[in-house]
Amino acid sequence: MIDKREGGEMKVEHIAMICHEANRAYCITIGDNSQPRWEDAPDWQRDSAIKGVEFRVNNPSASAASMHQSWLQEKHRDGWKYGAVKSAVEKKHPRFVSYSDLPAPQQKKDALFSAVFDAVTGVSEAWAAEADAALIEEYNAVRVAHAVAHSMYSMWLLGEEEAREGDR
Repeated sequence: MIDKREGGEMKVEHIAMICHEANRAYCITIGDNSQPRWEDAPDWQRDSAIKGVEFRVNNPSASAASMHQSWLQEKHRDGWKYGAVKSAVEKKHPRFVSYSDLPAPQQKKDALFSAVFDAVTGVSEAWAAEADAALIEEYNAVRVAHAVAHSMYSMWLLGEEEAREGDR
């Protein structure tokens, strides 16, 4: 559990859902409509987002390249490999390449995930002052994600409040 608000805790799965939905929204803006909504996402895709959140919890100043490397390692352990077309059945993925070989819009997805995580969990931005210039540039490039994350987090909070009202 991650403390986020006074008197409450936010579960890793909720953070993963918010990060997933922010990435899904970003994908739509770049013409990729293949990402399902969180509630429609297959277990492997949800698990991938959850593992991404867990990685960020354990590595709060990790770069987008580190996030991608962690994702590659998880996918490799699960038997995935490169394929020109994404196929969960065949465990093939076109992004199963090094971070430097990803197209720029795909690199931004990893940076977006980190920025949304930071916004939702309230991770201090103080690390950025100590980070190298490339990390700072990457971090600043996705600052707009904070607004998206806060909106999604607010929607989640409203849903929680409505659920509590219904339990009364």
